[in-house]
Amino acid sequence: MDRLPAHFIGAAAVAVAIAHSFPVGAQELADSTTASDSTASEGEKSKDNGGHNLKFTVIPGPTYNPSLGWGLMLIPLAMYDVDPEDKVSPGSTTSLVGMLTSNRSWIAGLGQKLYLSQDHWRLKANLGFVSVNQRFYGYGGNETGAYVNMTMEAIFALAEGLYQIFPHGYAGLQLSYRQSRFLGKDAQADAVIEAAGINRTWDRNLLPGLRFDYDSRNLQTAPWSGLLTAFTLTGASEALGSTNSYASLSVIYSQFLALDAKKRNVLAWNVNVQGGFGDVPFDEYPDIGGNKALRGYIRGQFTDKNMLTTQVEWRWGPYWHRIGSVVFAGVGKVFPAWNKFGSQAWLPSGGFGLRVAAIPERRMNARLDFAWGKEGGTIYFSVGEAF
Repeated sequence: MDRLPAHFIGAAAVAVAIAHSFPVGAQELADSTTASDSTASEGEKSKDNGGHNLKFTVIPGPTYNPSLGWGLMLIPLAMYDVDPEDKVSPGSTTSLVGMLTSNRSWIAGLGQKLYLSQDHWRLKANLGFVSVNQRFYGYGGNETGAYVNMTMEAIFALAEGLYQIFPHGYAGLQLSYRQSRFLGKDAQADAVIEAAGINRTWDRNLLPGLRFDYDSRNLQTAPWSGLLTAFTLTGASEALGSTNSYASLSVIYSQFLALDAKKRNVLAWNVNVQGGFGDVPFDEYPDIGGNKALRGYIRGQFTDKNMLTTQVEWRWGPYWHRIGSVVFAGVGKVFPAWNKFGSQAWLPSGGFGLRVAAIPERRMNARLDFAWGKEGGTIYFSVGEAF
């Protein structure tokens, strides 16, 4: 779940996807205390117990954003092997997520990711419900800080299936559904929202899509070698019953390099390109911020049809029991069209974070990040690495 609806649906997507993003996510190992001595992939871990190697945990954590206030996120997570005889597939995940904030916003969702048949099949499904009291800053780069308050209500669902077509290469289909509306907190806010062309009634969009991944990472959860390149193209059409006709393109590149023999120091870097074409609804506009795309900014303050971000991260640990840490920095921008790429300023960000091995045997970490941009700071809590 990697394109994030309306600036805050992404919070649920990240957590439930475990793609790790999960990716939540993700979303996906080796014991934290001994992983640095292991060169086997997650799928090559020992399964001598003959069972499904089920690991379950409940992860609570704080969040903070000037737009949402303080919040609490709760993530029950199970990680397991679908087939005990399969020594290649990474661990599958089932997760729930709930978040409640001091401004009465809430998010609820569930996610499922399956690795099957010697990692020849990768299946993913997500479902989420959102009611977020957020700020609308307008389009583009709003450095004045002027905004109106509005509430976003949304439902989203996604199903995806990828098949291995050559070593490390996966291709497949995706189908997602997004339903959203935006309500101003007062008459002035309603007028601003309407003038901006944002839907105050329910938009309903069904988006079939194509996805291709090249994934040579040694682990899905916290890799120390390899790379991931992911291309996703989705589109909606009024002819198929959607409210809008548009297309979205996502290109993500991440690479990982161990800096020492024990693999306790890892350098990771990422490039994220998001583009929208046609009548893109506001809930599909990419934006700077969130716990993946350039941490340190209020989601929604810098949003437009297109986005480019790049990040670098030094990951250290575990160095004491289950504890590790990271330092990161990045830069990015949003812009209305590629021929206007130079019209918007670059936005820098940086910060540090703590990592706690939530499921050490699977190298699945809970993370708490403190990040700063040009406009102040934010706190993020999630499961899995930022990329």
